[in-house]
Amino acid sequence: MSQLQQRTQPLLDVPALQFWLDKAVAWGQADRPDTLKDTCLHMSRLKDYLQQLLPHINNMSSTSETMKRLPLLGQFLGRLCWNPCVTADAPGRWLLFQCLWGLYSEHPGDAVETKANQWIRLPLPTRQECRETYSPRLIPSGGAVQMYDLRPEMVCL
Repeated sequence: MSQLQQRTQPLLDVPALQFWLDKAVAWGQADRPDTLKDTCLHMSRLKDYLQQLLPHINNMSSTSETMKRLPLLGQFLGRLCWNPCVTADAPGRWLLFQCLWGLYSEHPGDAVETKANQWIRLPLPTRQECRETYSPRLIPSGGAVQMYDLRPEMVCL
Protein backbone atom coordinates (compact mmCIF):
# COMPACT_ATOMS: atom_id res chain seq x y z
CA MET A 1 0.00 0.00 0.00
CA SER A 2 1.36 3.42 -0.87
CA GLN A 3 2.15 6.07 1.73
CA LEU A 4 -0.68 8.21 0.34
CA GLN A 5 -3.20 5.37 0.70
CA GLN A 6 -2.04 4.80 4.27
CA ARG A 7 -2.56 8.47 5.08
CA THR A 8 -5.93 8.81 3.38
CA GLN A 9 -7.45 5.62 4.75
CA PRO A 10 -8.98 6.26 8.18
CA LEU A 11 -7.37 4.36 11.02
CA LEU A 12 -9.32 1.44 12.36
CA ASP A 13 -10.90 2.09 15.72
CA VAL A 14 -8.71 -0.10 17.96
CA PRO A 15 -11.00 0.34 21.00
CA ALA A 16 -13.78 -1.11 18.85
CA LEU A 17 -11.64 -4.21 18.27
CA GLN A 18 -11.25 -4.53 22.05
CA PHE A 19 -15.03 -4.15 22.46
CA TRP A 20 -15.69 -6.93 19.93
CA LEU A 21 -13.00 -9.17 21.41
CA ASP A 22 -14.60 -8.73 24.85
CA LYS A 23 -17.97 -9.65 23.32
CA ALA A 24 -16.50 -12.73 21.62
CA VAL A 25 -14.89 -13.82 24.90
CA ALA A 26 -18.17 -13.38 26.77
CA TRP A 27 -20.12 -15.22 24.09
CA GLY A 28 -17.68 -18.12 24.26
CA GLN A 29 -17.73 -18.45 28.04
CA ALA A 30 -21.43 -18.87 28.56
CA ASP A 31 -23.92 -21.13 26.86
CA ARG A 32 -27.03 -19.52 28.28
CA PRO A 33 -30.11 -18.06 26.59
CA ASP A 34 -29.09 -14.50 27.53
CA THR A 35 -25.70 -15.01 25.86
CA LEU A 36 -27.39 -16.29 22.72
CA LYS A 37 -29.75 -13.33 22.80
CA ASP A 38 -26.83 -10.90 23.18
CA THR A 39 -25.03 -12.53 20.26
CA CYS A 40 -28.11 -12.27 18.06
CA LEU A 41 -28.73 -8.66 19.08
CA HIS A 42 -25.19 -7.70 18.12
CA MET A 43 -24.91 -9.75 14.91
CA SER A 44 -25.76 -6.88 12.57
CA ARG A 45 -23.24 -4.56 14.22
CA LEU A 46 -20.64 -7.35 14.24
CA LYS A 47 -21.08 -7.84 10.49
CA ASP A 48 -20.73 -4.08 10.00
CA TYR A 49 -17.50 -4.17 11.98
CA LEU A 50 -16.12 -7.13 10.02
CA GLN A 51 -17.01 -5.26 6.83
CA GLN A 52 -15.00 -2.25 8.09
CA LEU A 53 -12.15 -4.51 9.19
CA LEU A 54 -11.80 -6.32 5.88
CA PRO A 55 -10.29 -3.48 3.81
CA HIS A 56 -7.80 -2.77 6.59
CA ILE A 57 -6.64 -6.37 6.51
CA ASN A 58 -6.52 -6.48 2.71
CA ASN A 59 -4.69 -3.16 2.37
CA MET A 60 -1.88 -3.94 4.78
CA SER A 61 1.44 -4.85 3.18
CA SER A 62 1.69 -8.12 5.12
CA THR A 63 0.12 -10.25 7.80
CA SER A 64 2.98 -9.26 10.10
CA GLU A 65 2.13 -5.57 9.65
CA THR A 66 -1.54 -6.30 10.30
CA MET A 67 -0.72 -8.17 13.51
CA LYS A 68 1.58 -5.34 14.68
CA ARG A 69 -1.13 -2.74 14.14
CA LEU A 70 -3.97 -4.93 15.42
CA PRO A 71 -2.43 -7.39 17.90
CA LEU A 72 -5.85 -8.58 19.14
CA LEU A 73 -7.07 -9.45 15.65
CA GLY A 74 -6.03 -13.11 15.63
CA GLN A 75 -7.65 -13.81 18.98
CA PHE A 76 -10.82 -11.99 17.91
CA LEU A 77 -11.18 -13.85 14.60
CA GLY A 78 -10.25 -17.15 16.24
CA ARG A 79 -12.99 -16.81 18.83
CA LEU A 80 -15.52 -15.96 16.13
CA CYS A 81 -14.58 -19.12 14.22
CA TRP A 82 -15.87 -21.22 17.11
CA ASN A 83 -19.04 -19.21 17.71
CA PRO A 84 -21.97 -21.13 16.18
CA CYS A 85 -24.10 -17.98 15.94
CA VAL A 86 -21.48 -16.33 13.76
CA THR A 87 -20.71 -19.39 11.64
CA ALA A 88 -24.40 -20.19 11.14
CA ASP A 89 -25.08 -16.71 9.75
CA ALA A 90 -24.14 -16.89 6.04
CA PRO A 91 -23.15 -13.21 5.57
CA GLY A 92 -21.31 -13.15 8.91
CA ARG A 93 -19.52 -16.38 8.07
CA TRP A 94 -18.55 -15.04 4.64
CA LEU A 95 -17.09 -11.84 6.16
CA LEU A 96 -15.21 -13.84 8.79
CA PHE A 97 -13.74 -16.11 6.11
CA GLN A 98 -12.73 -13.13 3.99
CA CYS A 99 -10.87 -11.70 6.99
CA LEU A 100 -9.08 -15.02 7.49
CA TRP A 101 -8.21 -15.28 3.81
CA GLY A 102 -6.82 -11.73 3.98
CA LEU A 103 -4.39 -12.86 6.69
CA TYR A 104 -3.18 -15.90 4.77
CA SER A 105 0.26 -15.43 3.17
CA GLU A 106 0.97 -17.43 0.05
CA HIS A 107 4.70 -17.05 0.71
CA PRO A 108 5.17 -16.37 4.44
CA GLY A 109 8.00 -13.94 5.07
CA ASP A 110 8.53 -14.49 8.78
CA ALA A 111 7.53 -16.55 11.80
CA VAL A 112 4.36 -14.51 12.40
CA GLU A 113 3.07 -15.23 8.90
CA THR A 114 4.08 -18.88 9.10
CA LYS A 115 2.26 -19.28 12.43
CA ALA A 116 -0.81 -17.46 11.09
CA ASN A 117 -0.88 -19.75 8.04
CA GLN A 118 -0.63 -22.84 10.23
CA TRP A 119 -3.46 -21.64 12.41
CA ILE A 120 -5.67 -20.65 9.48
CA ARG A 121 -4.93 -23.85 7.55
CA LEU A 122 -5.67 -26.32 10.37
CA PRO A 123 -9.46 -26.37 10.21
CA LEU A 124 -9.80 -25.08 6.65
CA PRO A 125 -9.89 -26.97 3.38
CA THR A 126 -8.46 -25.15 0.36
CA ARG A 127 -10.65 -23.02 -1.91
CA GLN A 128 -10.21 -25.64 -4.64
CA GLU A 129 -11.46 -28.37 -2.29
CA CYS A 130 -14.44 -26.19 -1.47
CA ARG A 131 -15.21 -25.58 -5.14
CA GLU A 132 -15.06 -29.31 -5.82
CA THR A 133 -16.99 -30.43 -2.77
CA TYR A 134 -19.11 -27.52 -1.59
CA SER A 135 -19.90 -25.55 -4.71
CA PRO A 136 -22.32 -22.66 -4.17
CA ARG A 137 -25.93 -23.30 -4.89
CA LEU A 138 -28.87 -20.98 -5.08
CA ILE A 139 -31.74 -21.65 -2.75
CA PRO A 140 -35.07 -19.81 -3.02
CA SER A 141 -35.96 -18.12 0.23
CA GLY A 142 -39.33 -16.42 0.62
CA GLY A 143 -39.53 -15.16 -2.94
CA ALA A 144 -35.88 -14.06 -3.06
CA VAL A 145 -32.99 -16.19 -4.19
CA GLN A 146 -30.06 -16.25 -1.81
CA MET A 147 -26.74 -18.04 -2.04
CA TYR A 148 -25.92 -20.45 0.75
CA ASP A 149 -22.77 -22.29 -0.07
CA LEU A 150 -21.34 -23.95 3.02
CA ARG A 151 -22.49 -25.70 6.12
CA PRO A 152 -21.81 -23.62 9.28
CA GLU A 153 -18.85 -25.81 10.24
CA MET A 154 -17.14 -25.43 6.86
CA VAL A 155 -14.52 -22.78 6.26
CA CYS A 156 -12.49 -22.72 3.05
CA LEU A 157 -9.03 -21.35 2.46
